[in-house]
Amino acid sequence: MICYNNSVNDQALTVSVILEGTRCVIEQYDEYYRVIIKHCENGSKVLVKLIDYGNEIVVDTIIIIRN
Repeated sequence: MICYNNSVNDQALTVSVILEGTRCVIEQYDEYYRVIIKHCENGSKVLVKLIDYGNEIVVDTIIIIRN
């Protein structure tokens, strides 16, 4: 997680860095899945591999839960 603080204007910007190979969890349809980040598609989508099922899907970064 990268955090930038601007004390002059009282603003903060937090940017999550998603790296390929990172293990995390996604929440989809009230279910949780363990995944590995495979590839960043664009600013809001990533290709992930479902650890327990083996298939790969593209998901929105907003559903990624990280420890």
